[in-house]
Amino acid sequence: LGVDLSVQVAAAGEAARRSMATARAAVAGMRAAVAAFSGGTLGAARFLAEVGAQPALLLTSHLSRQDARERDALLARGFDPLVGLARGTAQLAPLLRSLGIKLYAGHGDRYSLAGLGIGHLHPEPPRARWGYEAARWAADAVAAAGRPSR
Repeated sequence: LGVDLSVQVAAAGEAARRSMATARAAVAGMRAAVAAFSGGTLGAARFLAEVGAQPALLLTSHLSRQDARERDALLARGFDPLVGLARGTAQLAPLLRSLGIKLYAGHGDRYSLAGLGIGHLHPEPPRARWGYEAARWAADAVAAAGRPSR
């Protein structure tokens, strides 16, 4: 169409980089649990690892072919989290406490998690966002979830 979008793309990329830096500062070193996350539990765990969290527990009801690649990426980064069947967060409280979980990404009871001092990242998928906008949304959500438990 002859439309030069390079300025908009550069601005979106810079905004995404700033959001990623904010997310890294908010969750660096936090132990994380990921449960039945839209778009893939292992993919969400890999993203959390990329921003500095430490995936320690993955809860899912099934694994896909894509998850094998995500698993390999996590293992290559030195993470080997426990993997189990997704259950309610209230039932998981002893396990979450024993693992030192401070960030929970996935469907869960935010009140139970808050009572445990765990930040909650609800898995609203960034379906209507593209490229840098999706990365910025995800990083902003991670940063917001990481702040309450610090």
